[in-house]
Amino acid sequence: MWVGFTLLAAGGLWIGNSGLAPDELEVSKTLLLYFVAGSCGVYGIWQLIQTKQQLRTLSAVFAASVLVASAIGIAQAQIQYRLGDPSDRIAGPLGNPNYFATYLALAATTLVMLVRLNLIKRWYAFTACAAAMLACGFTLSRTGIMAVVVGVSLAAIVRSEKKLLSTQVIAVAGITAVLAGTLLTTYVLGYRRSLTYSDRAGQEQVAESLQAAEDLSRLEAFRYSVQLTAEHPLAGIGFGTFQARNYEANGLYVTTHNTVMQILVGTGLVGGMLMLSLIICLVIPLHAHARRYIFPAAAAFGMCSLFGDYMQSIEVFVILAVLYLSVRSLLPGPPANSDQEGQPCAV
Repeated sequence: MWVGFTLLAAGGLWIGNSGLAPDELEVSKTLLLYFVAGSCGVYGIWQLIQTKQQLRTLSAVFAASVLVASAIGIAQAQIQYRLGDPSDRIAGPLGNPNYFATYLALAATTLVMLVRLNLIKRWYAFTACAAAMLACGFTLSRTGIMAVVVGVSLAAIVRSEKKLLSTQVIAVAGITAVLAGTLLTTYVLGYRRSLTYSDRAGQEQVAESLQAAEDLSRLEAFRYSVQLTAEHPLAGIGFGTFQARNYEANGLYVTTHNTVMQILVGTGLVGGMLMLSLIICLVIPLHAHARRYIFPAAAAFGMCSLFGDYMQSIEVFVILAVLYLSVRSLLPGPPANSDQEGQPCAV
């Protein structure tokens, strides 16, 4: 399925590149190569991690990388926000604030699950998790902050022996979403404007106009991606070519900002079905107990995917691989009296 999706994406770039400037075609090819690189990274981790001790080492190194990346973001916040730069939010080592926020939200959620799975020392993981949550807040990404709050909250309360959508889980998720949403639409957005324009008197209206223009461009991109998907439903317009098409048609060089639409507009319904089938085939071998431990990260990533395109995000691929292998390798199988046969523990 992965090979089919990759060949479809590559074939779409090769066949449907009419109207694209050479440099835009290179950008699209680079995005596809990032997807391939992230996938190969996942496969490499899958093949190399064979024992419980190797998984513990991987978890420790993962926590260290999160701690270092978070420290870079916190240091950037201390420098940039004090300078009052009106155009930049902290981006850590990833070059984009929203990508950085998504990475931190998934990392914090995964670290809580690694503690729940007894793969890492509690104090070490919680130190990295706290740093990630703090750095995520400093990104001033509304979606990222919502995702880290919801993801960490769900990771703390989900139990393997209880119903996935229990009353407690639904209540915590609902209350957290409402509180986080209220916080993001009022305090965080206002704080973001005042912080990035703190040394420029009379610039608040400019900040509001820029934010409104950014939100409007994303809405326009979503609508245009739906239109292009309807016009090219089977194989799409070519992986990673949307921003160029959008600029040519509407004068806005904006991506889809939606991972689902990124797949559909780039590779059509065929690519969407291949990717969905691949995800299902990865989840089905997990017994019900293991699937519950995937749910918090899936919820956090699902929220981020609605407002960002992450098919080329290597760091997201790596985090999901760490969590998936941890859950698949260590969680016990179904109860002994179950008719379902347990999966082997070896990865």
